[in-house]
Amino acid sequence: MKLDSGPGRMNLDMLASLRLQGVHVIPGVPNTTHVTQETDQNFGLHKSIYRANLEQLSVARQRRQKTLTVSNLPLLVFGGFDYVTKAVLTNAFERAFSQSRNLSCWKKCGAVPLTRLPLQSTTARHHLAVNGSPETQEAHRLKEIEVLNHFHCDLLTANGFLGGVLKTWAPRQRKKLPAVTVPKSKERILAIKNAKRAGQMLFATGEQHLNSDEFFQAREHAKRLEDAKKVQEMKEKRLLLQKSEVEARVLLTTKGPLNEETYKNFSVKEIKLLCKWKRCKIDNLSRKKQYFDAYLEAPEPPNPDPWTEDEESALLELMRPDMPLQETHLGVAAKQMAVATANNMGRLDEEIRHKLLQSLAAFDRDQPNAP
Repeated sequence: MKLDSGPGRMNLDMLASLRLQGVHVIPGVPNTTHVTQETDQNFGLHKSIYRANLEQLSVARQRRQKTLTVSNLPLLVFGGFDYVTKAVLTNAFERAFSQSRNLSCWKKCGAVPLTRLPLQSTTARHHLAVNGSPETQEAHRLKEIEVLNHFHCDLLTANGFLGGVLKTWAPRQRKKLPAVTVPKSKERILAIKNAKRAGQMLFATGEQHLNSDEFFQAREHAKRLEDAKKVQEMKEKRLLLQKSEVEARVLLTTKGPLNEETYKNFSVKEIKLLCKWKRCKIDNLSRKKQYFDAYLEAPEPPNPDPWTEDEESALLELMRPDMPLQETHLGVAAKQMAVATANNMGRLDEEIRHKLLQSLAAFDRDQPNAP
């Protein structure tokens, strides 16, 4: 299935559902829907006729002091005779989506028959060929325009004018195509995650289908990075508490407990350290006595929980881009489908149950060590 780059095309539920049904979504080349999308060709004519019908019916209704209602929509789309105004409207749907019109649009977009006809369109961006690549007729026209531009700019320069500021060059193909990533690699997952535009996604995947394994891993990776950020903040907070605990214990062991008698032996910086250890609110404090009073009022805090190796491993796992596919949106959707199938085995006919058992047996045979 070929789609354009509209915002709704990235819906994870839709892409997962299509993938599980065997439908691979192929992204269209950005900014080319006017020459590669078949429905754009159909709807252009449909909208024109529909708007002409709307204008004709609106004028006719106004003359009779009548209004348009929702019930007039079929008349605007499918045409016909308006008994109120005696106006005859054109069938927009039949004109735009007839068999001959569909075949014409498909041919123009290079779909039926399958051709490279959109590349010849004058409305598509063309480049001058390099490295012996074939050159389109439109690219040849661009070259002629460039030659004429340079000739006239040189003529202006020869006559004392600043002709160089008007000189330009026709767009050329890249001498080296942008590198695309390798399927099933961390680089592709990261490239998809970092893609901000449809064009970047196209280069990252080499025009592969949208609902690929790497796409779901990239979306899950972006989600996990947000969770990892929160865990990282918690880690830094706990490590800071541990550091304060160690520094405070060392200070109290060296100078003894802080009280009225030993107050003069501690500097403001040291008392602030002890207040930080007891987690006092010292934002609005400024004098040494204020810090001291806050320290005495606060109870001794419990020992902070250490940051364990298991927690560190869990954090690293959250930041891992190539997580198992079972943990992605696609894996969750597949599990839900499997559970639904298992709960409704009695409603399946014998042929479907036989195919299911064959599929399970083949999977166990080909992947005996699968998790």
